Amino acid sequence: MMDSLKQRILDHVTANQPITRKNLMMAIGISGHALDKEIAVLRETGLIYSMAGFGYFAGKAAYEEWRAGIGGELLRERSLKGAESSLMSRREGMMTIPSKIALLLSDGRRMSSPQIAESLSLTVKQVSAAICEMAKAGEIKFTGRTGHRIYHLSGLKRKAAVKRQSVNVICQECRQSPAMKRVLMVWGRVGV
Repeated sequence: MMDSLKQRILDHVTANQPITRKNLMMAIGISGHALDKEIAVLRETGLIYSMAGFGYFAGKAAYEEWRAGIGGELLRERSLKGAESSLMSRREGMMTIPSKIALLLSDGRRMSSPQIAESLSLTVKQVSAAICEMAKAGEIKFTGRTGHRIYHLSGLKRKAAVKRQSVNVICQECRQSPAMKRVLMVWGRVGV
């Protein structure tokens, strides 16, 4: 047998499904803890079915009916929105800190390192390391003294790393000597 509170909950869910926990608490006028206890009993008997993110239904059959109708469209919209959000967060995660700084300053802004850190939701230490790297590469310029610097893009793009040629003249002369050529010939490295 069902008491009057459980019956009120069931009637309200049936009339307003799906209904969220918060809205059901306000409509019935009971605390969340009391509602959870009553819902648990109704759920065990199969009179209430809950779907995370949507709320309570008057049984599994009511949920299936809702899902076949308007609920299916809501679920599709939510999944598409979630996929888009996930894609954007993955793209953000793949950007390096220097590229995030370059993107932030690309519109000509001039900002201090704490301002950059706050805009990118990073620590000043993370931003400072990246700014130092960018300044050495000539990608970013600054004005002001240490601790009060304002940064802006210099207009230079990052260049691909150039492999340096050895400038060790002694080693080159040694390799060209007749004695070294004989040694290299023995080891099968002629012409090196």
